[in-house]
Amino acid sequence: MRKKKSKKKKNISFIIFLILLFPWWNISFADIQLTCASTKAAKKDRDGNIEYTELLPSHFTLISEDLGNNQVIARLFPNELETGNMSSPFLGKKTDSGLMLRWNSPEHENSYDILRIDRISGQFTLSYYASSDWFYRWSGKCWSE
Repeated sequence: MRKKKSKKKKNISFIIFLILLFPWWNISFADIQLTCASTKAAKKDRDGNIEYTELLPSHFTLISEDLGNNQVIARLFPNELETGNMSSPFLGKKTDSGLMLRWNSPEHENSYDILRIDRISGQFTLSYYASSDWFYRWSGKCWSE
């Protein structure tokens, strides 16, 4: 009888040791940090006329966290002297070729931002939408440092 209890204690001790050695409940997904620079802007008026503008590079940082099942959350950290205020956080999906992220305005039901990043070339577009049509769009390039 004592041998069974002793063996059970050893098994329980071994299981506790493994749990403490490999903290599987504390797994976190890797963050990806990118530096991005806006170099072009486009503004669309109510008549559909588009005005394009070349910009001096305006930098911001993007930190993307993998949530699993190809879901991603991304936060933008602007250099406010260069880019001004930017919406955040964005939620979306990742594929082999890119990220497709969306931010919904809490104040306006039909207002949202779409951020697309090509994972191969690093090109991005950040578009502001109102009532299903974009009215302002930035584009540029992202890279990791």
